[in-house]
Amino acid sequence: MTDVLIYGGGAVGLGIASCLLASGARVDIIAREDTVTSLRANGLLRTGLFGDFHAAADTFECHTSLDECQTGPYDFVLVCTKSFDSAAAAADLATQRDALGAEAKIVLLQNGWGNAEVFCGHFEPQRVYSGRVITGFQRHRSHEVEITVHADAIHIGTLFSGDVAALAPLCRAIEQGGIPCERTDNVGKDLWAKMLYNCALN
Repeated sequence: MTDVLIYGGGAVGLGIASCLLASGARVDIIAREDTVTSLRANGLLRTGLFGDFHAAADTFECHTSLDECQTGPYDFVLVCTKSFDSAAAAADLATQRDALGAEAKIVLLQNGWGNAEVFCGHFEPQRVYSGRVITGFQRHRSHEVEITVHADAIHIGTLFSGDVAALAPLCRAIEQGGIPCERTDNVGKDLWAKMLYNCALN
């Protein structure tokens, strides 16, 4: 079983969490207090393009702080915060290095460029991976996420010296849960393309 920590319970974080839960992964979610309260009361609901899925509240853990997590170590830590929160997220995760586990791979599912360099200030570069997400997620309620658009598979790779093959369990779990996901040796190109896409879109 793949053990995953989702750091950031916004639309992207909950969307990816739904895929992991649907595939049978063990998932912990760090989110804001209102989101945690709603998830504990209602579970996690996903609707939209890839079909409906509901994870009961007792099938995952959710907390407002890393200090509350007692279920590590993790295989993967997925950072799903906004880019302007990267510095705070990296510092917070670094304080829990032992709880995360020495083998935990940090996967940044964020927009923009420069996030990986921020995390490399706290973690070894070979542990830091980047993902390009070009799927649209919308939250209607704190515990509910809708997939509204999908342009291409999620691509995950490294900008440094990490082992891309080590990403296979994560990519397989996300894909089994509903969203296409692939490893790539060219994630830098993907991130720049997404940035240009966002400039035109926004």
